[in-house]
Amino acid sequence: MVIKIKYFGLIANNLISEAVLREGSDVTVLLNHLIKQYPNNKEMLNKATILVNKSKATTSTILNDKDEVMILTVLGGG
Repeated sequence: MVIKIKYFGLIANNLISEAVLREGSDVTVLLNHLIKQYPNNKEMLNKATILVNKSKATTSTILNDKDEVMILTVLGGG
């Protein structure tokens, strides 16, 4: 299945915008997939707020084909 990904905040803008995952995968699987590809972003990804189809999700939220996942990280320091 293909998941569309959008990033907001201080996380790098050049990350993948789609991920191909197995059916039945959850948000944890997606985050682990992203961390494996971008280990420097591990801390931000683990602390991010996740939305699936514009609704707040947990790490156990099951993803479906063509879902849109929004990853919201810290917007700035201060």
